[in-house]
Amino acid sequence: MRKIGNVILDDTCYQGRDLYTDGAIEDEMLEIARNVSPDRFNKVIGEKKSWPILYHFSHIRENILSWMPFTGKEKVLEIGEIIGNHQADEELKEKIRRKKQAILDEYFDPATGDFAENQQGSNVFAVDLGIGDERTFANILKHYREIRKYDTGIFATDVLTRILFERGESELAISLLTSKEEDTFYSRMKKGGTTIPEYWTGHRSQCHPMFGAVSQYLFEYVLGIRQKESSVCYEDIVIAPECMDTIEAAEGSIMTKNGRISVKYDKTRLEVQVPEKTKALVRLNGKEKAKGDGEKWLRIEH
Repeated sequence: MRKIGNVILDDTCYQGRDLYTDGAIEDEMLEIARNVSPDRFNKVIGEKKSWPILYHFSHIRENILSWMPFTGKEKVLEIGEIIGNHQADEELKEKIRRKKQAILDEYFDPATGDFAENQQGSNVFAVDLGIGDERTFANILKHYREIRKYDTGIFATDVLTRILFERGESELAISLLTSKEEDTFYSRMKKGGTTIPEYWTGHRSQCHPMFGAVSQYLFEYVLGIRQKESSVCYEDIVIAPECMDTIEAAEGSIMTKNGRISVKYDKTRLEVQVPEKTKALVRLNGKEKAKGDGEKWLRIEH
């Protein structure tokens, strides 16, 4: 046990070998961070010509997160609509418009319909933001049907999986999630892995949660447990599995405030267990069945 400032570090399991490190250059980067002002970082990057220094200090990398505020600002508009406060509507709409236009101007290729050549799935961000044209999504489908696995990073893996499910491409989404190509979830498990690495290739950190964000879609689309738009705490739900033609069988559950919601299905039937106080509508192949008062189980023959 060591105390560093006000932090107690438990190093009893540390074997003396750093698996997640850039090496000796980390000391040099620490000195840069301590002694160089941010406005001089680009000058240092040019002088050092070092990938780790470029990676950690370049202002360009600030754009990695710049796509995220769009949906945030649109959520603010939704909240304003609900509470009747429209004071900032025009300002927010203009900011959204300008930022979307800036991405179009900088990254969109009118000749192909791609954004940044669709590197690491960059088209998915555009589709999620509602920019680009019909080719942008078509190129996503073509690319991932050809490579048959993820080549996406920290955010695009999640966004790609979601928009495929949302746009009726559940078969492709499942094929990526269950791909048996190299550098996939399957190949990681096949090699004995019990954690998710930082890179699909298995480099650097061996326990990085970022690719695990897609697990939420196993519940929302594979099991089909989703809230109605006006629902909170899963008090009013729709259960509509999207993948019964692709997946032989599935079973799982989530715990909610009212109790456990369970879904189990195979090629012949769908069974759902819902807490007493939860409203539920089950949809399957055009059939619908609502949970009656006092009912806990719903069954629909496939």
